[in-house]
Amino acid sequence: MFVRVNKNVRSLIFKLYAVRYTLYPIFAAMFEEIADILKYIKNTIHGDTIIMWTDLKSVKELQRMVSGYIIRANKRDRKLLTELDLAFAPNGLFHILSLSNNWNDSYQSLSKRFETAYQRLKGDYPNA
Repeated sequence: MFVRVNKNVRSLIFKLYAVRYTLYPIFAAMFEEIADILKYIKNTIHGDTIIMWTDLKSVKELQRMVSGYIIRANKRDRKLLTELDLAFAPNGLFHILSLSNNWNDSYQSLSKRFETAYQRLKGDYPNA
């Protein structure tokens, strides 16, 4: 069964695909940026990392969680963005970890990098 599609609808569909493939490198680059941020955080986590003020039970759980975030970022999982937005928020997981483990200066720059990538992926300012 074939359905006739209005020329305007076909044109719109073509434009949507064109925009998607034109912007794909930007989206890929932003997810790579997020993966790099998460890799930096993963490298700062050691056996003596203080997790007392978090809901986590062990440092290994934290390492597994961050590794999972990295995998999801590499797969360009858009649902990850909401989770990370909460983790980077004031009093979020990464903020608490940075304060407890004396890497607050690094956290500030990582948070700004994440916010830029997040806003680009969400479309708040895609041309910046």
